[in-house]
Amino acid sequence: MFDEITNIINSNIGIVADRLGDLNYVRETLRNINLRVQYFTLEMAMLMYLVLENKWYKLWGFNTLEEYASKELNFTPRKAEMLARIYEYYGIELGQYQMLVNNYVNLVGRR
Repeated sequence: MFDEITNIINSNIGIVADRLGDLNYVRETLRNINLRVQYFTLEMAMLMYLVLENKWYKLWGFNTLEEYASKELNFTPRKAEMLARIYEYYGIELGQYQMLVNNYVNLVGRR
């Protein structure tokens, strides 16, 4: 049974790889997407922090950050708070935000 499942999975992976070119293309694409997700997470963290600290959500007609994040971004309150705190910790307390962005830019530039 396990061998049959493994064969089905392997054959499906091969089909997807054939459609996309080859497995190296798939691997490289996933790596590039991962780098972009990391960068945009950092950018979103900085913006969410600014929205929270400056209470910009009120200017947009929302009573709380949670309400704004839920209705406008489809985020849970926990995710909105987590993003704001990521920037607060890495960007402000450790002063590493610019270093993280620069590392991303350097990695992407080498590809």
